Amino acid sequence: KIIKEASERSGITKKVYPHLLRHSDAIERLRQTGNPKALQIHLGHASPMMTMRYLSTLTAEDALRIQQELEFF
Repeated sequence: KIIKEASERSGITKKVYPHLLRHSDAIERLRQTGNPKALQIHLGHASPMMTMRYLSTLTAEDALRIQQELEFF
């Protein structure tokens, strides 16, 4: 109920549910950090394969930037 009320006040018309918020946070963290391992730890995934599904939602530009940042190390 709290999420529904908050989304209505924010003008969000799409149905919002807790897992959507978790997924949105994960994508934004991955875009900002470019670090799938850190995201895996943050989400509490035992397997990196669980975390890899978030990579498919990145834009080509995001993926290229992350690849370049990882190559720097």
